[in-house]
Amino acid sequence: MAKLGVRVEEVEKQLSSLTNTINNAIKETFEGAEFKVIITKIINEAVKKAVSEVEAKFNQQLKVKTEEIKKLKSEVETLADKLNDIEQYGRRDSVRVFNVPDNADKSLGETVSCDVINKLPRDARFDIEEDTVRYHRVGRANPGKPCPVIIKFISYKKKMIFLKSRRVFKGCKITVADDLTGVNYNRLKEARDMDIVQNAWSWDGVLYAQVTGIRKPVRFRKPSELLGCFA
Repeated sequence: MAKLGVRVEEVEKQLSSLTNTINNAIKETFEGAEFKVIITKIINEAVKKAVSEVEAKFNQQLKVKTEEIKKLKSEVETLADKLNDIEQYGRRDSVRVFNVPDNADKSLGETVSCDVINKLPRDARFDIEEDTVRYHRVGRANPGKPCPVIIKFISYKKKMIFLKSRRVFKGCKITVADDLTGVNYNRLKEARDMDIVQNAWSWDGVLYAQVTGIRKPVRFRKPSELLGCFA
């Protein structure tokens, strides 16, 4: 029995020594510089892969959303153009007369009759009360510059007779123009500021431009279309 006890004690010592050896080996392994490099490399590669996968998924979703936004933007622009066309059509019986003087001694109707209608050829003259639906000034008053007058005629025919006679005002302050929507007015103004445009105007609500190098006037909806003349 004594010998058996000695042998058990020896085995326990050997096991303890082996355990310490294993623990020291594990400790040295996990604390070693080479192991840290390996672990760092593994972690970096895993993070890089995860980020790459997330980035690819995000880019795909972004591409889809970008296309959706582009499509919606195009649809909105199309609807806005249609609404603008409808609004412009609603103004087809109207004109704007600029530089009609303010006269404290006369009503607006009397002033228009005296300074505008009476200067027209006889076959183009009209009665400011009977041949119009309404007439009034628009916009803000500026010192020395009267607000333009909008005249809405009872018919498109009456309006066109007046519009075609506007050349009689050439050389005087009175000018006659289409009653453009805000959108069309800004588009016309933008076109006039383009280097390739010699002149731009409207006729019966339609925009035209005389483009350098092109003989005939170009009809346009948006100024950007004029750049396509050279494509």
